Amino acid sequence: LYKIGLGAWLTALIGAQFARGWDKELELGELALLLVGEVALGLVLAFAPNICLTAVTGAGWLIDQSMGVGVVNVIDPMYGTASPLMGNYLTLLTLVLWFGSNGHHLLLMALSECFRVVPPGGVASVSFAQMPKVLVALAGSAIAASFSFALPAIGAALLADVWLGVLSRSFPQVNAFIIGIPVKT
Repeated sequence: LYKIGLGAWLTALIGAQFARGWDKELELGELALLLVGEVALGLVLAFAPNICLTAVTGAGWLIDQSMGVGVVNVIDPMYGTASPLMGNYLTLLTLVLWFGSNGHHLLLMALSECFRVVPPGGVASVSFAQMPKVLVALAGSAIAASFSFALPAIGAALLADVWLGVLSRSFPQVNAFIIGIPVKT
């Protein structure tokens, strides 16, 4: 409910400067179609930051799998599902860095720019036929970003596994599994 209130407040705050001079009279059907288009455009615009955080969570899942703690999950309060331990850590770290570097200001400026590019009532000029292609490209970029975020940690875990393999072959009396968990974490 608070997300809807925040969205309405931002729309009223930012959209008010672009909605001046609206003097068209619309019938109920046209208004409903316009409203559906605006909601669809808003959902597409909200999908982009969400997919970025999902990429970070996916990177955390990959890191968890390489560390050997892939079965340890915590409950994600946003979606009510299980989330990987490193995924939660990386998501929180990303949010702290994002707010610390004033990323939320950039997001508000991007939202304002979206209102300038597609003014209220201008959804009819947007080509919704291209939206699935853009969304698939965005999701593909997020998956690629997940791998690139997780690659250094996966490489370090691989080096630790190689070292533990050499250790276990050199000293069979040493339990490499017990040593491996603290080394990888």
